[in-house]
Amino acid sequence: MSLASQLENYGDPILCNYLVACVDLLGQSEKLLDFRHADQIHPESPSYQNWLKETFGSVRLFRQAFSNFISSINAQREDSRLPTQLTLTDIRIIPASDSLIIYSSLYDPDGSRTVKNINSIVTILQALGALAPFFIARNKPFRAGVAIGLGAEYESIGFYGPAIPLACELEKEADYPRILIDPYIMEYLQAFSTWEDNSPSSRFGASQAQYAIKLIFQDCDGRWALDFLGTSIRKIYMNSILKDKDLHMEGYTQIQRNIAYCKNLKVRSKYLLLKEYYDSRASAWYQNGAQ
Repeated sequence: MSLASQLENYGDPILCNYLVACVDLLGQSEKLLDFRHADQIHPESPSYQNWLKETFGSVRLFRQAFSNFISSINAQREDSRLPTQLTLTDIRIIPASDSLIIYSSLYDPDGSRTVKNINSIVTILQALGALAPFFIARNKPFRAGVAIGLGAEYESIGFYGPAIPLACELEKEADYPRILIDPYIMEYLQAFSTWEDNSPSSRFGASQAQYAIKLIFQDCDGRWALDFLGTSIRKIYMNSILKDKDLHMEGYTQIQRNIAYCKNLKVRSKYLLLKEYYDSRASAWYQNGAQ
């Protein structure tokens, strides 16, 4: 078959709505360009070893953290006393350089997948919310956009569709280390938060949608954003090995350090915005605020 024939006979895609998160680990492009060619490499030099750690090491941690966190949340659901049909999710991750595309189909023609779809949304939001302060505390912040849009999965090319650029555009609009949420997601969650069917699955789905709504707030610029320092996300850390209070303090310290020493005024302004958010949520982590 000729190339032209292959292009003409790609088959009709089965399009449906997907939830997509575009997550970008910030600052990697600049760091990567510190070493550009093989003749610059001196394997034993501290600068080269540090470069490897800050680039390849950071991206590996970034990918593993999301994969492991989502797997652990799914395992916790499976270990709970809930019926199996109330614990299912359908989440996939595509690594792309220093970014991740995390997506889940919202296909639900007969209502049988609604709980699975809401569970998937909750899990993705929990992963973003829990890992945002974790990476800020390590001075490796990320930015994200979460959107609903059309997509399809081809065996030959994988996941593709307008949902991806919608999420990526939101990620760019986030401007500083925050996670912007598409208004359509709020509409979707609000619609199911008042699910009137009195079955156990609908009651559970409604409660999950209500919980997801609590993870989101309206930022000072009017945009919907994930409240990753809010009370609901903080509870995830209550039984964590890493104390929640230490996590907040470490992140706050990194932000102050970047404000003090960053020579790039544009980047510094982004950390000032992030500091404002940390200050506004300090009471959720400390009785006396961030010191």
